[in-house]
Amino acid sequence: MADFNLVPNPVITAVQAGLFFVNMYVVKRFILDPYLKLRELRFGATGGSIEKAHTLNQESEKLQNNISEEVKKLQEEITAERDKALTEASTQKESLLAGARKEAEATLLSMREQISNEVDSQRSQIPDHVQKIYSALKQKISS
Repeated sequence: MADFNLVPNPVITAVQAGLFFVNMYVVKRFILDPYLKLRELRFGATGGSIEKAHTLNQESEKLQNNISEEVKKLQEEITAERDKALTEASTQKESLLAGARKEAEATLLSMREQISNEVDSQRSQIPDHVQKIYSALKQKISS
């Protein structure tokens, strides 16, 4: 029967360990190091861009909030100016209407006085006209 020996042969173990370390060196030097370097470069390019984009996004949100606040302030100022202009226009309208009413009343009063004076003048001339008509009728009847 053959011997079944569980004790490792030191020469074979040393050769296998040497091959393992040589393979590990080759893999690390030609595969793992370039891969890690490339991965770091890619992460730097994309990760940095992502961080930059995130920072720019936050800045744009701050700017948007500032712009919204400015727009809100401007709307309030515009509303206040509009209300002020409407109040001034209303006051000016009322003063113009009051002035026009006074002028119309004065004109109406002066016209009434003028008409009254003309009526009185014409009434005072009625007896003279009646006398002329009477005289003309008297002459026609006599002739």
